[in-house]
Amino acid sequence: MDIIRYTSKYQRQCLLLFDSNLGTYFVECERAKFQTFLENYASTYPYFVIEQHGVVVACGGYEQEEEHVTFSWGMVDRSLHGRGIGKKLVEFRLNEILQEYPDRQIKIDTSQLTQGFYEKMGFVAYEVEKNGYAAGLDKVFMRYTNARG
Repeated sequence: MDIIRYTSKYQRQCLLLFDSNLGTYFVECERAKFQTFLENYASTYPYFVIEQHGVVVACGGYEQEEEHVTFSWGMVDRSLHGRGIGKKLVEFRLNEILQEYPDRQIKIDTSQLTQGFYEKMGFVAYEVEKNGYAAGLDKVFMRYTNARG
């Protein structure tokens, strides 16, 4: 597996990753937001893809905000969940952030469906917005506990 900086040539494959998670982990209205992100911001933000045998199997990045750094648009091909790819993507982003912004807190908003995964990676929930993404899909705000901030 190779982690590569995102360029527009990966847009179609990243949208396919999104589509593979649609209905459970993402809702339809988020697809246009993700596409806009890919078209207008992903090439300038720290955003990455994981490629395996020439195929993009995951993507994700982060963005610096005023007082913290936030994970953005992280996803793994649904058929490959549970194989350590997401863990590799999270570890890579954490290492990048901790090197570049060692004094910044690291945050993510995710759903209750992936909350447990991020807890295993060292994140703790500090707020939950019931149905924050859609009916039955809560928005869980989490922070990384090993980061200074």
